[in-house]
Amino acid sequence: MAEMRPVGCRGRKQKLTTAEAERIVCELLAVKPHASLTEISRALGVVCSKTARVYLSKIRQSTTSLKTLAFLDERAQRFRVYAGKRTPHEVIEAILGLRKDLGRTPRMADLDHRLRNHALRQFSTWNRALEAAGLSPNRITLTRDSDSREEVFSDALRRVASIIGHPPTETEYEKARKARTIPSLPYYRVGYRLFGSWRKTLHAAGFQVVSKKVQREEALRSTIAFHKQCGRTIVSARELPGLHSDKIKAANLAGIKLVRVQSRMAWRLDKVARLGFPEIEGNDRGRQCALRAAQGENLVSIGASYGLSRERIRQLIAAYASWIAETDSGELR
Repeated sequence: MAEMRPVGCRGRKQKLTTAEAERIVCELLAVKPHASLTEISRALGVVCSKTARVYLSKIRQSTTSLKTLAFLDERAQRFRVYAGKRTPHEVIEAILGLRKDLGRTPRMADLDHRLRNHALRQFSTWNRALEAAGLSPNRITLTRDSDSREEVFSDALRRVASIIGHPPTETEYEKARKARTIPSLPYYRVGYRLFGSWRKTLHAAGFQVVSKKVQREEALRSTIAFHKQCGRTIVSARELPGLHSDKIKAANLAGIKLVRVQSRMAWRLDKVARLGFPEIEGNDRGRQCALRAAQGENLVSIGASYGLSRERIRQLIAAYASWIAETDSGELR
């Protein structure tokens, strides 16, 4: 057979005969019948796909082997299908098969690039392909009419609320949309474009939503009422929800002293405060630290005045409260 120098190979010095190329191509197609031109060119040791196409043409013209022709025909048939020759009926069958395998309506991300290209080529959009297969679209296409768009999004919010039992937050709505438990949910950002904020979006859907500020205030009032009911006069700022400025105002109105210590330490200070901070021989420093902490001074500044660490001040106050508990009812341990 005549020797042939590969076309398009940059600086390739080794010549490859048609017989050698046929042997290499047959070995590759026996393992991978639908090998691409890139894979064939890599097996042949050439650089470009054009060279591989020339080799395949030469092999087809010169070979007398039925096995080689069968390999080439099978590859050509496969690439005829991959090249966009699938009929709409074949695309629908592939979508329904994927639906059966996944147990849900397939998404674009579930497809390989070939089926995706076939579906888009035959039906223009993925939603139209799903409708042709008798499946509900994953996403809804909103109209240009603003009133219609607002009603569609409000209806989507009401459907999500009926499932979770309360008006959805942005996170809950987006979670339901991604889970595809409810079909045809628009992207949550559409609500911002239509109404301006998520709260206004919920109001437009007919939900009575309390603002976060009102929720914080209500939570703070209920917590203050609970501590007041327990008879406490000293409460740690960490035990109250909301902003620190709101905590100070609410505590002052309720007649409660807000201290900047841990919750457990605040309970101890409250107990010894109700007992009047009794003096204990040998632990005057612990009593003084407890008095200053009960006035709202933090442990770091108290320790700085004595040249002690914050942890050491905490230990002194804890020891003082424990001694009070031992001499009284023992409830402070």
